[in-house]
Parts: sequence; C-alpha cells; structure tokens
Amino acid sequence: DDTLVANFNAIPNPDTFNLTVLVNPAGGGNVAVNGTTPATYPAVLQFVDGSPVNLVATQNGGFTFANYTLLHHALIPNNTTANAGFNITQDDTLVVNFDAIINPDTFNLTVLVNPAGGGNIAVSGTTPGSYPAVLQFVDGSPVNLAATQNGGFRFDRSTLQHPPLP
Repeated sequence: DDTLVANFNAIPNPDTFNLTVLVNPAGGGNVAVNGTTPATYPAVLQFVDGSPVNLVATQNGGFTFANYTLLHHALIPNNTTANAGFNITQDDTLVVNFDAIINPDTFNLTVLVNPAGGGNIAVSGTTPGSYPAVLQFVDGSPVNLAATQNGGFRFDRSTLQHPPLP
C-alpha cells in the first residue's frame, strides 16, 4: 500500500506598518489618505507592506498647501505637490505643512479734481467715474498718473498730501 501525504505551510501574516499623519499648523487643512480624510490629527493608519499610499492635501481658508514631510519614504512626484504618493515599506510619520496666507498691506488713495469738471485723472489706468474717488493699492506698488483736461481748462499740477503718521 502507498500513502499520499499532502503538506501545507501556514501563510504568514503580511507585515503591516503604521503611518502617523499630522497637520501643521492645526486647522491649516486636511489630507485624504487613499481617499479617506482622518477625523482628527494625529491619526495612525495601518497598511500592509508595499501598499500604495495616495495623498491629496486640501487647504482650509486662509492657508495654502506648502509641502509634505516624510521621515523614511520619498514622495512621487515630489513633496511639494498636493497630490502625491508612495509605497509604504516601514513605519513612518507624515506631516502635511500649510502656510498662512498673509494679506499684503494696502493703502487708500483719495482722488480729487479741482475745480470740479476741470478734467479727469487716470490712476494706474483707471479713470474714476466721479470725484472724490477712493482707490485701493497694495503697499509698495507703483501708482501712475495721467491728467486729461476738459475744454476751457489747462492742467496745472498735481499734489499729493499725506496725513500725519500716528
């Protein structure tokens, strides 16, 4: 008589790795990891060795996406692209960095024509429809002036008056 023995080996559980996800600063935005956005940060997500990890950063109002920081993996295409990814091969920490949007300082320029009806003044290409007109500019930006006289008037000069500084 013959004996047939079927031998089986237990399949080992695949290695799994943790990805700790943080957002900097808190409230700057979120990141979807494989389509799921963590409810809170830090979040610890678990992946099987070699799994693709796809990232999509979304900034909140008042912020812009800056970059990702990973300790042990390289992102494709790079760490400054909001849509990026990698294959996880060890535990790692992902920091999603956002920058606050700094609104530039602005100033108001009040434009007057004297006497009324004597002409118009274009300020950086914009001619107000009526005077006085208040125009807003970013601090440090150039302001160009072009005066146009009406019939019976001749352009004499322009003056700029600064209020006293506090």
